[in-house]
Amino acid sequence: MEFTEPGTIDDLVEDAARAGYSVTPRLVHDWVSKGLLDRPKRRRTGRTGSEKGLYDDFQRSLFLAELKTRSAQPRISEIAQLPLMTWMFDGHLVPTRQALRAILTYVGDPRGSKQQALQQARRLIEPLSDPRLGTTRNRRELLYAVRDTFYVGHCNRDLLLAKAAPLFEPRDLYLEVSYSRGRSFWDSAEGYLFELECRVAAGRFVASGSLTTEIMENARGNWRIILGHLTEAELVPLAVSGLMNMLGMFALDSTIIGREPKSPLSWPRSKRPADATKDRDQLGEGKEKAVLNLMAARMWGGHFA
Repeated sequence: MEFTEPGTIDDLVEDAARAGYSVTPRLVHDWVSKGLLDRPKRRRTGRTGSEKGLYDDFQRSLFLAELKTRSAQPRISEIAQLPLMTWMFDGHLVPTRQALRAILTYVGDPRGSKQQALQQARRLIEPLSDPRLGTTRNRRELLYAVRDTFYVGHCNRDLLLAKAAPLFEPRDLYLEVSYSRGRSFWDSAEGYLFELECRVAAGRFVASGSLTTEIMENARGNWRIILGHLTEAELVPLAVSGLMNMLGMFALDSTIIGREPKSPLSWPRSKRPADATKDRDQLGEGKEKAVLNLMAARMWGGHFA
């Protein structure tokens, strides 16, 4: 179903009904508050009172796409990936103000329950779930270790490296398996751990309420620079995870966008990765490209000019 004109909340409910979904205005309001939809554009107040706001044509299409996703994946945090992925490629279709609300929904707070932490862990371990990598016990132990990491909000580097290493050995087999699935996600167990540290830091940063539209837009721009050599089709599955990694890098090292968060994370210096702290001190402020190269090298073994 394609739309060429904006519509009111009543139109969205009717659109859903024609597509076979039963929804109420209350659900639309709820999804606006969670960033799944943008706020409607207000209209002038007439003599008979204010008229209902208008959702643009793309938001009408997005709403149906999200309803379709909900039928297969009812978790609201998963549905939030749709507006986030769209925003990563086009900030006009999905504005940053909407993406900011959507990422709060996507991240949630994995420390709220072990079930939420397990959901986050499954996202991050999925690329390593191939039965050719390690053993069933190896994969299960890493899953639980990553779950516990999200739950407590702290990385035990030695434990995580010990659990991850068997899935990256022998190296030739790991590379063969990862490339057979489309691309190599990490160059080594160290690269995997680095992304996990970024995710944990990003989650704490987002949950702290310090995230702003400016930080979001800088993170998006830097991510596109790092992966500028990929096609859009290759970028899509990496969009949301890439955004989280950029936000994590910002939380761990403010030189990415050259400013401190308004309310810095309570991340003890001794708990930061030692090499990240050393790199930050050596780079000094404003060395954005060097920090981005550092991230690319650790996660993908890559480099950008």
